[in-house]
Amino acid sequence: MHETEVPSGNYHFGRLDGIELQLDRGRKLTSTFVYCSRRGVLERDGCPIALSEIKAEGRCWPSLSQEKVQRYVRDCTDPGRKIDDFIGDAIADAQVRLARTEAMMSTSRPFDYPGFTPISL
Repeated sequence: MHETEVPSGNYHFGRLDGIELQLDRGRKLTSTFVYCSRRGVLERDGCPIALSEIKAEGRCWPSLSQEKVQRYVRDCTDPGRKIDDFIGDAIADAQVRLARTEAMMSTSRPFDYPGFTPISL
């Protein structure tokens, strides 16, 4: 991602401090390195959308599967389009991707966790 997503402006790379992250193999982290979207957090009904594929206990926001997130974005930006065609359009056409990204950014929430420190590459 350092080579593709950071230079393209999609993500910040940085460090999260002041967290509690329990790994599957027992180790607990209080800080970690992350990629953070420069475009903000995708929201639905005023709440951030968590990905249900990522395990979490005590999650305070609703979660959706990756497929349901794609369908939600489709419904917001190109209602009625078949999901496979919607995804294919985004892969094939940079202008379509940009227009959809800008549309979704109008309702996104900036990432503002105080323990995040961007790291320049």
